[in-house]
This record gives sequence, C-alpha cells and structure tokens, in this order.
Amino acid sequence: MRTLPEDHEARAQEQLRREVFAALRLLSVFAPLTDVEIEQLGRGAALQRYTAGEVLVRQGDPGDSLFVIKAGRVRVDVRAESGQVSTVATLGPDEFFGEMSLLTGEPRSASVIAETEVVVVVVDKPDLAVVITTDTRIPEALSVALEARMRRAAEQAAARVAAPADKRPPQQAALLGRIRRFFGIGAGG
Repeated sequence: MRTLPEDHEARAQEQLRREVFAALRLLSVFAPLTDVEIEQLGRGAALQRYTAGEVLVRQGDPGDSLFVIKAGRVRVDVRAESGQVSTVATLGPDEFFGEMSLLTGEPRSASVIAETEVVVVVVDKPDLAVVITTDTRIPEALSVALEARMRRAAEQAAARVAAPADKRPPQQAALLGRIRRFFGIGAGG
C-alpha cells in the first residue's frame, strides 16, 4: 500500500490547470486573449472522456461549447440534404472544433464521432462570457480570428472539391454582430 502526500490532490489540480491552459493557449481562435484571460477561461473548462464510437456532438443540435482534443482522434461527418454522410476531417491532439457554436450559438454544422478513446477540454459559453464581457475589444478580436479560421477552412475545402463561390465564410462585421448578440454585448461596448 502506498501513501499519497497530503498535497497530492492540490498538485493534481495544478497539473490539470496547466494542461488546460496549454491546450487553450495553442488555439488560434483564442490568440487575441491574454494569458490571464486564458487562465480565467480554463478555470471553468471541463475535461471529458469518450470511448471509440461515441458521438461528441450531432449535426443540427444546439451548441454553445468548444472542444479541444487532448488525446485520441475524432472523425467529423457532415450529412448533406440528400442524406449522404461524408467524412470531411479527422482531428487529433491539439486540434479543436465547435468554435462557431461557442461564439455565436449556431447549431452544430457537423457530427463529431470518437474514432479512438478521446479526452477533450470543453469550454462553454458561461466560461467565455466571464472573459468576453470584461473587455469590449475581445469580441472583435475573436471575430477576426474566427473569420480567418473559417476562410482557411473554406480554402482547404475548395482545394479538395470545386466549391461554389457563394459558400464563402461570412464577413467579419456580420460575424462580430452575431458574437455580440449571443453574449448580449452592445455594439458600441
């Protein structure tokens, strides 16, 4: 039998906090946030585990959270109006999904299924609201980062298949308006 040191739980919590911070700090969508804001965001983040075959999110479901993959691999499937399902991406450690739902509250645009055992860090709207409402410049900075990510994703998708020109991501100003409405932040604020 082994005895754990008295501060074992505190050390474990501190290690988890550092891991969550590192995972969130890497995300391009959170690049505009300071380290203090990332730490604050991480305090509310949750660590969740999924088994292979388990669905993390379903296309069309409401959403207000972002997932960062710490371990494992997921498959991103999109169901077309015809009913045909296509795998559009496979994501692994340090990659993320759900940023649009987190920032705008839009329904999930794809289903995400665990291909292996998966560990994710989950950031929900209430956690981000604490950070986003403290500095009126944050929504604009986040909308710029999100629009850039969406543009890159659209370019990658267009490179894979000939995509219609009208499938471009929304303009940054429209995206900023959706973020502000979702978090109840005035346009001038």
